[in-house]
Amino acid sequence: INDYDIKGSCKTYIYFKGQPLYGFGYGLSYSEFEASIVPGPDDKMISTAGEGVSVSVKNIGDCISDFVVEVFRGPDGKLYLENDEKPYASRLAGFERVKNLAPGQQALVFVRM
Repeated sequence: INDYDIKGSCKTYIYFKGQPLYGFGYGLSYSEFEASIVPGPDDKMISTAGEGVSVSVKNIGDCISDFVVEVFRGPDGKLYLENDEKPYASRLAGFERVKNLAPGQQALVFVRM
């Protein structure tokens, strides 16, 4: 408990090298979703809302539900979604909640970073 070296002790999600029991944000939804980054110049978009990325989200489950889109930035600068295989030391760059997405419904979400 007195070890405050989070890098050396691998105590946070950023530096943890093992396989977590549950992923970041696990259990936040009652349905299943597919999400993908919408390609743009260098997978980034600049809008009036600032720098960010567009993500396509589709409810592939059986009930209306919310979904939290989580975008991570790897040490290489590339962007990854929650379920992508991310490199070690990826950091949460931004998130956005999609509310009340019906089964089969798709939404385009802009995640600010």
